[in-house]
Amino acid sequence: MENYTKAFFIALVIYITILILLILLYFLPSIIAIKKKEKNKVTIIIINLFLGWTLIGWIFTLIWVIKK
Repeated sequence: MENYTKAFFIALVIYITILILLILLYFLPSIIAIKKKEKNKVTIIIINLFLGWTLIGWIFTLIWVIKK
């Protein structure tokens, strides 16, 4: 029974780590906009939040923030 508990804990830690990394990747354009103190950062964050799940929205915001 103890081995299952250890395996479950390890799997949970790996799952949470991957989830955090994916969330950071999803919000990468927003993070870059905030770090660069972009004047349109609110717009970039909103577009990234609502359209980032579409690959086109995510790429659009990433290119927008990198170009400036």
